[in-house]
Amino acid sequence: MKSLNFWHLQSNYLVAVQNGDVDRCKALLAGGVDADQMFKINSQNIPAICIGVERGAYALVELLLRSGVAVNSRDSRGRTSLHVAIEMGYDAICQLLLQNRADPNAADNMLISPLHLAAKRGSSSQVSSLITFGADVNRKDRSGKSPLHCACTFPAANPEVVQLLVDSGAAVNDLDLSGYSPLLCALLNSKYDIVRILINHGANVDVMAGHGNTPLHITILSNHPTKWDFLDLLLKKECNMHQCNGLGQSPIHLACLKQDIDSLRILISAGANPNTVDRLGITPLGYCISNGMEKFAHLLIDGGGIEDLDKLNLTRMSAGFRKKLLQRFRNPPSLLEQSRRSLIGHLGPYYRDWANQYRDEVPKVLHPFMGFE
Repeated sequence: MKSLNFWHLQSNYLVAVQNGDVDRCKALLAGGVDADQMFKINSQNIPAICIGVERGAYALVELLLRSGVAVNSRDSRGRTSLHVAIEMGYDAICQLLLQNRADPNAADNMLISPLHLAAKRGSSSQVSSLITFGADVNRKDRSGKSPLHCACTFPAANPEVVQLLVDSGAAVNDLDLSGYSPLLCALLNSKYDIVRILINHGANVDVMAGHGNTPLHITILSNHPTKWDFLDLLLKKECNMHQCNGLGQSPIHLACLKQDIDSLRILISAGANPNTVDRLGITPLGYCISNGMEKFAHLLIDGGGIEDLDKLNLTRMSAGFRKKLLQRFRNPPSLLEQSRRSLIGHLGPYYRDWANQYRDEVPKVLHPFMGFE
């Protein structure tokens, strides 16, 4: 061993670490090799302990720690061995490093902490360990994202991780540099259980993202098959149903633009204003009439929508559709329409639940007056 020159010692140490060869490493360390040796791999400086962790060599990492290796040494990207253990999903090594004074708040060159990575991976065990050892649940990375943002944004989003973070004091209404809150991220990721947890912990249901879209706008724009569950949840949390985005479009505008009659029906049933005007001066009803969307137009009128037909392009409207509209606008609201509007105005977003609960108890002759479908 003593006959080997410095370069040979380094190269033998690298090979031993890469192969997880504990006995060889022990002999090299006893022969004077620096446990904290930094290696140049693919133009990156990487400390020995990071290589050992990446290989998942628990016994080797344990040996290096006993040999006094600097547990918080960094590679060229600013990552520590704890970052590597989290990224690779090595829970046991993560716990070992933390028990040996690994810094749970060490940030890499992008200011990403181990907790950001654990939250991104959806690992409740890693998140729990990091929090136990003092990880900052509100630390921001270079893009302004907190661990909670990461827990809500990526495909591996885990409700248990979100619950751990909010129970540990994570700020549910912090915005990243793009103006997105964790709630907006969860909605874009279509994670219902996470949305529910955030709202129950005080998330702002009217926060505005890019283009002025609120959670309600984002839900309407979604193509997720269970979007109506999100819509129902937001409405019951008394979100602003009438808020317009940067283009002056209300949620009802967007439901009409997407030709989403189910969302429109839910919004009308909850009492949303059908007469908002966008920046071009167009109402939802005006848009539907001009584009020959007869079912949408009648639903909007049922909800109190009004429009000046003389100002609209009626070329795409059938003669029968035109006749029905003229009759509805010329005549005062029927008792049936007034009854529905009064009931919806009283029950708001809980109207649909009430209708489902009492549908069978109400005489069928009264169903039309109560808006039962």
